[in-house]
Amino acid sequence: MRVGILTSGGDAPGMNAAIRTVTLAAAEKKWETIGIFHGYEGLINQEFKILYPSEVQGLARFGGTILGSSRSPAFFTNDGRRLAFENLKKEKIEALVVIGGDGTYKGADIFIKETGILCVGLPGTIDNDLFGTEVTIGFKTAVQTAVDAIDKILDTAESHGRMFIIELMGRDAGHIAANSAAAAGAHACFLPETTSDVPKFFSFLEQHAKRIQKKPFIVIIAEGEKELNTQNLLKTIQIKFQNIEVRSLVLGHLQRGGNPVAEDRLLAARLGWESVNCLSNQESGVALGIKNNNVTKTSFDQCIKCKIPPANWLPELIDLGLRE
Repeated sequence: MRVGILTSGGDAPGMNAAIRTVTLAAAEKKWETIGIFHGYEGLINQEFKILYPSEVQGLARFGGTILGSSRSPAFFTNDGRRLAFENLKKEKIEALVVIGGDGTYKGADIFIKETGILCVGLPGTIDNDLFGTEVTIGFKTAVQTAVDAIDKILDTAESHGRMFIIELMGRDAGHIAANSAAAAGAHACFLPETTSDVPKFFSFLEQHAKRIQKKPFIVIIAEGEKELNTQNLLKTIQIKFQNIEVRSLVLGHLQRGGNPVAEDRLLAARLGWESVNCLSNQESGVALGIKNNNVTKTSFDQCIKCKIPPANWLPELIDLGLRE
């Protein structure tokens, strides 16, 4: 069998570890692995290259993706998918492993239904916003990167007695923000999944303004937060609390980069190995994940339609910062 592998959508630390394991596991079965560059766009543009086991050894420690990634509007047209399938047939590629988020799964679901090609998905996104798995490849590294950055910001906040408002990524989910805020000991965290109690927050500032002038104070906002905007909150605090020195920082795409932590490498390896076993058993149309330390299989259709569990399990723990 010839197996194609691609990474699509936003890059995530651990994607390379998954590419490595899929290639090595396929080689154990005497299969060839074909790297498809730039996601679904590479299917349309015939960007194919054989991946040899010797090329992928040592790949697990690197962030990003050696295959590149992109979003492909052309693949979501009938003509684009038809051309992609014709290219796969020319290269005698009989199965696909796709690594990415919900957009990747949507593309795979449509493609399978139209062509019948074997396809298995791996959850590769820092946002941790996919149904069917407790954790996605890249999430643990993104949280660690955010916590490292917050720790550094705390150093300068301590030196100057400043408040910092830090915006973290996660798209419409607050998992990175919630976990990073709790791990770093932030004083407040605003998430899209919870109701933002801004009056309570301002009340705390009024009661403890003198103490905040002398101590570091960290506020985390998830980028998907709809009720609050980082810059608006900054300006409001500057106007209402002129005696508090406050700065803002958008951590941005820094959270996507860096060498994956061990947990992401192991998750990618475990799911990558299982994806080859699935294809060997002619299983298709499923996304792999982890629940209670067991590998799970969820249909693409279910992953797309079902809501993810909200990141609302930490508000009380984070709010301890408002009771210091």
